[in-house]
Amino acid sequence: MKKFIVFLFVLIVLFLGTISAFSDTNPCLKLIYGSQGFNPDSIMIDTCKNSPDFQRSFMRGTWTIGFTKYFFKDSMNLNDTFYIENIDSLTYPDIFINFKIMQDGLGKLSFKRATDIVNFDNDYAFYKLPCFNIYIDGFNRVYDINKFIRSIPSYRLKWQTNYPKVNINRSCLDLLWGGKGENPDLIAEDTCKDSPTYGDRYQRGTWTIGFTKFIFKDSIPDGYGAYLKDIDTVNYYDYYLMFNKITQEFGEFLLHRQSDVCNNRWDEGFYPKPCMTIHFNKRFRTDDIEYYLYNLPEYRFIQWTNPPFLSDVIEENQEECIQINEKNEILRIKLNCESLAQSNDISIFNILGEHIDRLSDQLNSNSSIGNEINIDISYLPTGIYFLKIGNKILKFLKI
Repeated sequence: MKKFIVFLFVLIVLFLGTISAFSDTNPCLKLIYGSQGFNPDSIMIDTCKNSPDFQRSFMRGTWTIGFTKYFFKDSMNLNDTFYIENIDSLTYPDIFINFKIMQDGLGKLSFKRATDIVNFDNDYAFYKLPCFNIYIDGFNRVYDINKFIRSIPSYRLKWQTNYPKVNINRSCLDLLWGGKGENPDLIAEDTCKDSPTYGDRYQRGTWTIGFTKFIFKDSIPDGYGAYLKDIDTVNYYDYYLMFNKITQEFGEFLLHRQSDVCNNRWDEGFYPKPCMTIHFNKRFRTDDIEYYLYNLPEYRFIQWTNPPFLSDVIEENQEECIQINEKNEILRIKLNCESLAQSNDISIFNILGEHIDRLSDQLNSNSSIGNEINIDISYLPTGIYFLKIGNKILKFLKI
């Protein structure tokens, strides 16, 4: 018993040692979308580039978490609120200990039945595979919360209960690269500077998902697809729950098998580890769809099927317009290049067309020297990048 107590103490110290003290009054933290109505759990982002948590999110609020067993002493009615003191610590000591560590590290925990889960009103299904809304009364990094949740025995699925949602003004969306040939999924960017999602991407289109198992009731021939109703709810109920949540958020989707995706030509490879595309008919914020896909119970990889194709829109004679100094730290933009000096809208994208940085803030008198503007790129990893200046795109190599 003494050894167990010492072990538990060391475990708590190790977990707490991974968490820094944060405050929602930190000037680096900005509320996502800036409105409580869109963001009931007050999720914030660290916006200071010199911060170790730059672009990481923080929150005080609620997570929906599914478990493979019911671990409280008493049954939970629909409106009941339970705490870790209600956990059956004799039967489930490992679960109790992990929640105790989580509460010591993150703040007081409270549990309610999750009411947006398809089985919440079916007591047999609930007590067999319960889903709870767990409120954390402390302001923490989302990274740390995820870390604790994954450590809890019998955990099977999770998502942020109040994931921030915002209504976008569709007139703010400009198609990336301007042509369907280079952009088959019609990926657009929010270009309105007063918009809550300024700079974010929206798309209607396709992702590729590599599964670890075949989750459907029936076989799927090449060229055929499957919907939510085709998932095997007896053996893969967790997948059904998550894809049902995706349907609630984004509407009906199609999971499709096609021969040029992964190993889909060969049945012996497809059925144990299938690769399929998932397609949405309506346009949604890319980050929102990816958030739910990355919370699937188990997968091998998730990636865009059709990232924007850039090569046909790169300006010629770009060496005359941009140069990098010998230390690969400064990108020089020549103002004598036609139309470059007229635009203050400058952004950097990676080889996949993913937005890296918006550089408008650097365009001030301190960055202008003679007939050029100097942009700091020392923070970029080595690789190929694209500089978008107004409606022009230039390519450069950081080595």
